[in-house]
Amino acid sequence: MNRRHFLTLVSIALASQPLSACGAGANRDRSAQIALLEDAIPDQLIRTFRRRLSDGVQLRLTAASQFADLYDLLLSSQAAMEPGAEPDQAEQSETRQFWQFWRRSTPTSADLISLSDNWLSAAIQQDLIQPLALAELHAWSTLDSRWQALVTRTTAGAPSDGLPSTDAKLWGAPYRWGYLMLTYRDRPLRQLGGAPTDWDALWRPELQNQIALPDNPHLVLAIVLRKLGLSANLVDLTPHLADLEAALTQLNQQVKFYSSTHHLQALVTEGVSLAAGWSTDILPLLR
Repeated sequence: MNRRHFLTLVSIALASQPLSACGAGANRDRSAQIALLEDAIPDQLIRTFRRRLSDGVQLRLTAASQFADLYDLLLSSQAAMEPGAEPDQAEQSETRQFWQFWRRSTPTSADLISLSDNWLSAAIQQDLIQPLALAELHAWSTLDSRWQALVTRTTAGAPSDGLPSTDAKLWGAPYRWGYLMLTYRDRPLRQLGGAPTDWDALWRPELQNQIALPDNPHLVLAIVLRKLGLSANLVDLTPHLADLEAALTQLNQQVKFYSSTHHLQALVTEGVSLAAGWSTDILPLLR
């Protein structure tokens, strides 16, 4: 999606129904609260958007280092909107540090928030966000149908809620995309049987304890599905459960550690020889 289309989509979204934790959280002080993944949107695009805002409207941005932090914001916002509702002890333990920072710097809700595809269904199912009114937007009609289908999901409470559907509501505006990649240190891999050419490389016995993966179940499952020759977006896993369990068990024995923040760092510091991740994380590192 080019810059003009993104700005138009966001402008319409702010003018219509906000993508937020709760409708009651909409701002009445002429400010736009936006929560983004850190470094996900270029600074020049944000500056351009600020200039296009109507007079008197303030843009307030807060960035988080991981999508998990943004999702935790939605959970905490929902709890704040419901009197007497508190996150369970496990959620509080996981989110306390981030949420304490967030409360110091932003209100308890956002008009727009960035999520990755694998968090979107859960946000819909738990009624943490609202759909966007974008159907009449010219820029939306010019968007490739594959990206439209990605964010056209069934409503919370409906059968198979949060799953893609052609006859459903719009739950987001795609603003970037990436793909799974393998990246490796050349010399160690030459000594360990050669460079990887497919996902099967993660199961090579000589690479045991030499692999780092993000702490992301969706990504790990996608890798296993690709290894089995299946689509990474397969919805019904039931016929393949036995093969999936066996492949996941074998892969887990290969992995040295899972971390969404240090898997690529370990590759740079030679703690591992091979890592898998998203192109949006790996390509900047290679540059």
